[in-house]
Amino acid sequence: MDNWIDNLRRIGLKRYGDENRRILSELLRNGIPAGNTVMSEASAEALIIAVAAMIEENNKALLSDLSSM
Repeated sequence: MDNWIDNLRRIGLKRYGDENRRILSELLRNGIPAGNTVMSEASAEALIIAVAAMIEENNKALLSDLSSM
């Protein structure tokens, strides 16, 4: 992957943090090129799976932070 920011822009993501890099990595791992302009059913499913995993990680981190207060 040459340029993370350009590839993230191609799939319509505006933030360039680690979370969105994970989404891009998941799409590429599933064989979905970042330059695809049409979201196929497979790419939509991969995106949903990646976002669900990110939400779960964020929730665990928040719960951990709250329990340490």
